[in-house]
Amino acid sequence: MSLPQLGGGLLPDTAARRDAFHPHVLIQQLFNVMFDSSPIGIGVCDADLRIVVVNKAWAAMDGLASEDHNGKTVLEVLNVVGCPVEAAMNQVLATGEPIFGLEITAKVPTRSEVGRWLVNLIPLKDGAGKTTHVGSITVETKPRVGFESFLVARGSGIGHPSKPGVEAGRGALEHLSPREIQVTRLLADGNSNKEVASALRISVKTVETHRNRIMKNLNIHSVTHLVRFAIKHSLVS
Repeated sequence: MSLPQLGGGLLPDTAARRDAFHPHVLIQQLFNVMFDSSPIGIGVCDADLRIVVVNKAWAAMDGLASEDHNGKTVLEVLNVVGCPVEAAMNQVLATGEPIFGLEITAKVPTRSEVGRWLVNLIPLKDGAGKTTHVGSITVETKPRVGFESFLVARGSGIGHPSKPGVEAGRGALEHLSPREIQVTRLLADGNSNKEVASALRISVKTVETHRNRIMKNLNIHSVTHLVRFAIKHSLVS
């Protein structure tokens, strides 16, 4: 006696087994386990940089409950000025390109000691290819002895709160990517956004994104201060 078969020739339990072991299903299962129990912080922010969801590991890094993150911006959670994570997320939203290995050293309000993290930001896109959300995968690492805190809770940017902007932070260049250093050098040398875009063969919009991020990361608010910073750090003569 023959067994009943589906139109494609597979028994029902065989078809179900095949679907259960489909790579996408397996990846989703793996991600679900990671999201719930991994020591790696995982979360998603929308286009307004408001947190949609975080896992327990991310929440623990901030010292807050998971539900206390929902609907808040990263800035509101960290309670700092000039947050590089927010600037980097804006860059991902604008360019649709991921950022890997962003190093953040911070003193957050709920923790007594400075922490250090490596942040990876992933663009999440809709069916039309538009970046609508940013996924964040964060690994907490061991702080280096003597490494100057870039972020100070309730502070004002690089270095000591009483010396914001270009006046502070011998290690300030550590917080600029190689591309941002190129953009800083060209802007400080008197080039317009359009001229920088032409020199680096990138769009004017990308230059503007880099420029905004540089200004936020360095806590400076004018091209004059940017020139002073570039001279101080030997980027231009």
